[in-house]
Amino acid sequence: MREKSTKFYVGAGVLLALGAVFYIWYCQYTMTELPHLTWFDQFPIVKDYFSDNLSWSTFCNRYGEHGMLGYNFLFLFNVAFLHMTTSFDVILNDINVIICGVLLLYAFFKTMQKRQHSLIVSLCGAGSIVLFNFGCMQGSSGAMETQVRLGILFFIIAAILIDYLLQSGTSSRIWLAVTIAVIFISLNLFGTLYSFAAAPLIFIVCFVLALRSKDQRIRVNAIGVNLAYVLGTVLYIFEYNLLASSSFQDLDNGGILSTVWTILTHPFETLLSVFSYAASSVLGYGSWTEHKISDSAYLAIGLMITLCALYAVWRFFQAKLYKYTWMPLFLMGYAIMVFVLTLIGRYNSWQWFINEWYQVHAKLLPISIVWILCLDVVKGKYFLRGVQVIACSALVVFTIFGNAAQLERAPWIKLYYEEKQPYLFVEDAKDMPVDENGLTPLIMPLDITMDCINTMREYKLSVYWYGVK
Repeated sequence: MREKSTKFYVGAGVLLALGAVFYIWYCQYTMTELPHLTWFDQFPIVKDYFSDNLSWSTFCNRYGEHGMLGYNFLFLFNVAFLHMTTSFDVILNDINVIICGVLLLYAFFKTMQKRQHSLIVSLCGAGSIVLFNFGCMQGSSGAMETQVRLGILFFIIAAILIDYLLQSGTSSRIWLAVTIAVIFISLNLFGTLYSFAAAPLIFIVCFVLALRSKDQRIRVNAIGVNLAYVLGTVLYIFEYNLLASSSFQDLDNGGILSTVWTILTHPFETLLSVFSYAASSVLGYGSWTEHKISDSAYLAIGLMITLCALYAVWRFFQAKLYKYTWMPLFLMGYAIMVFVLTLIGRYNSWQWFINEWYQVHAKLLPISIVWILCLDVVKGKYFLRGVQVIACSALVVFTIFGNAAQLERAPWIKLYYEEKQPYLFVEDAKDMPVDENGLTPLIMPLDITMDCINTMREYKLSVYWYGVK
């Protein structure tokens, strides 16, 4: 068993290292020193820092309904010690994604050991997870995006700990306390609205186990986890004063009920949105926007992935895989609820759900599918095994195709950012172009853009310290 574990970790480590090197190269290649968009929302921290006026309210701001507390402290570190370089967020994102890969591979192999599956199946699953984790090179422009990705990391850590508590039935108060602490960190420090995506499913699982489990230790752990999520949710609402948020009370100028009614009365468009979101988890944005694949083919692949997900859920309960782990179900629940939150909050055409912003969440969908199908491999059931092999292979092939399209697009992404960089040196507002929406090339209103440029110039931040590369 130890020899098998060693071989797996060596093999998975090599795969992870290859994926990490490729991912880091891509992010560094496309990265340009360019504070823009949500970076400019962080500038009150810059001003408060240099005027010695920092307070709790400085850090406890939000982007819509997305809390920014954890990232705000990291941003302050960047300003104080690194002169506010965007490279800080790029490197932080690289480290984040690599750690996510390590954690997912570790948790995956631990569940595979419980089923005593072959090394080949385990390594094939590991290779797929590595590919999906780094899939379509989800680069980050920083700021709010960094907070979102840190939220995903701490959700994964929390999910692994919760799964351990529910599977092992440990009576250790230390493990329960650590898990509760990580839940609060995932929600109230590095949490965004998306961090609550898995909460409904986790709450239901823990509620059922608290009622039906014969192991008192599991019941106690399940109750502790649910209490942590309830308290964390209440704290988040008051922490960011969400009750006073107009968008929280009146989404899309029509209210939540109005949006839900629109979704229900347009079932075909909603179904297409499901397929496009599912397809984006492996094909990404580049393959679609560069017309490497037609709309109908993109949606057809999304339909296939949706069916794979439904099949995986059926097998998860049919084969009683929850006896070994809840982890893949938590990951799938998270990916699905992010879609639901986005659908309600930003109901739009199906093309909207191909957006790169959501691919970092959607990638957990194919990871969960492969995890379940690898765990479900049983000798003798050749038809099921054939279906599972075809499904996993298709997901891998589609992801490779998506990566290739994104890689081909990389020079244009780099050029896109490089062409915007000169606008950071505009001194007169009359020289800053503004589009029909009132936005500058740095994707913010003119007054905010010029104020932030002047602040960077005054305190020698970003390009005013590092120059143009």
